[in-house]
Amino acid sequence: MSSSIVIIFLFLSLFRPCNTQTCSSNNTNPCPPFSSHPPFPFSSTPGCGHPSFHITCSSPHSFISINNLSFSILSYNSNTSSITLSPRPNPTPHPNCPSSFIPTRPINLSATPFRVSAATCSRLSVLRPCSPPSLPNCSHCPSQCHLIKSPSHLLPDCRSTHHSPQYSDSPCLTNILGFLQQFLKNGIQLDWDQSRDPYWLLVPLVLLLQREMEERNGGAARARKKGAAVLSPN
Repeated sequence: MSSSIVIIFLFLSLFRPCNTQTCSSNNTNPCPPFSSHPPFPFSSTPGCGHPSFHITCSSPHSFISINNLSFSILSYNSNTSSITLSPRPNPTPHPNCPSSFIPTRPINLSATPFRVSAATCSRLSVLRPCSPPSLPNCSHCPSQCHLIKSPSHLLPDCRSTHHSPQYSDSPCLTNILGFLQQFLKNGIQLDWDQSRDPYWLLVPLVLLLQREMEERNGGAARARKKGAAVLSPN
């Protein structure tokens, strides 16, 4: 089997398209924020839709997992391909930690087709803790202590853009965790960035390889047909 065929089979096993009727008919449960079955790129059926947009339907909010963090889907804007998400609370929070709503690790979007919107990054960039900060028990809540000192670390994607912290004109806040908790409850807006999406980066290659296979198969079929015509009696 040629390397081209192997690549195509590998791609199709990872990004397998699904018949629209089959994908839409397999799930009859409510799937908010969608009024009917989730449109592409979303899907609640394995093997359907875009692999990074697989969701679990539930009420009042459906769920999506990004880099092993689970989020409630608050809204989706099909015109801008943006999605507003809120992290699901920690089911087993430490009793001495102030917030169960803030993830215990940064919300990392590396190796995903998502990027944090400029509006969300701007809201986070003006957040300045008062000095000295009021810290919880850092032995029990090290991640929350870190965020009180450096709240921009919650979304590393913002720090890698031009949205660096802008402290000059913003007043300091004493309750950083309270702000971050409400910030996350209201939802962070993520944009679907197709330029960093391996799904779309591989599609042209797969189409080219498929065309190559079709040409090879067509040439082989013509050769067999020609050979059969030569061997057949007049």
